Amino acid sequence: MLVSNMCPISQEPIEKEIPGTADVVEIICPTCGRFRITGSAIIGLKVHRLEVRAEILERAKEAAREGEIPQINSGHL
Repeated sequence: MLVSNMCPISQEPIEKEIPGTADVVEIICPTCGRFRITGSAIIGLKVHRLEVRAEILERAKEAAREGEIPQINSGHL
């Protein structure tokens, strides 16, 4: 789903992209860790600065239950 192999949060090269269901992809980034993100969220993040993107990911991590992979969707933007 990613247009490039760059993390939508840090804009650094990712370690791995794991296709998910429907519009969701799982990203493993050396800086950001492991998270899932929807296609609409990837597009929406492009207008935000790095600090804001990192904050959005942090909120998703806080909202995830223990043992659950954090997911960012357009509602987080």
